[in-house]
Amino acid sequence: AVFAPIRHDPAKQFWREFPSVFCKEENVRQPGVVCWVKTLQRRELHILDPNRRIHFRISGMQYGDKDFFVNDSFSDSLTFQAALLGELGRRWTVPIRDEIGRCERAAQYVGRLAWELSLAAGDKNDTTAESARTQFYFTIDQPFRLWLRSIDPETDKLDEKADEWQEKARKLAAELGRQMVERAGNAAFVGHRVEVKTGGKKDEKKTVLYTAPKAYNSFLYNLRKLYPKKEGGTA
Repeated sequence: AVFAPIRHDPAKQFWREFPSVFCKEENVRQPGVVCWVKTLQRRELHILDPNRRIHFRISGMQYGDKDFFVNDSFSDSLTFQAALLGELGRRWTVPIRDEIGRCERAAQYVGRLAWELSLAAGDKNDTTAESARTQFYFTIDQPFRLWLRSIDPETDKLDEKADEWQEKARKLAAELGRQMVERAGNAAFVGHRVEVKTGGKKDEKKTVLYTAPKAYNSFLYNLRKLYPKKEGGTA
């Protein structure tokens, strides 16, 4: 078998690569150091304390035109209990992967909100959505790292830890959305009518009114579906 290394996007936080690096998936070759940590935790060996926190670090280079020179170098790290890579952690990897997937969808919702707000304000900036997604990932970066670090596979309950993060993620996303609406200004509250394609065969178009309240309500609706509020949870 031939394995070709995939270049890491320096703008992408290391924890977002958790599934491809730490989860055993088909046609994915895990790093040797990850496999070694798993080996040291086998019951018959019992060499590595599962309660010990392991610090993983990645480093790489960003190349210039045609890979002739190096533009920049970067590094990132991630810390969590060794038990997550042992037998106790097998049932945790899927929920962690699912939460990362929800973060990806939440970022898409934030990006769409930014795009709709720009239309509502009469500004058709193609970079608005990407900038908003970047800002969202910056907002949840440290909270997610701390949540992952706090997981104790031996004593924690899956549902409770997942609910803990989902409530945190929902609050952070909702607050970011609220700030974006405030920054959109009065023009976005009044709104603008924009001509959009209907998707028909004859390139038919229709006029849609984009307003800040309409965009924000749609954003909150999608956010509640993604992170359903649990009983006893705070607003």
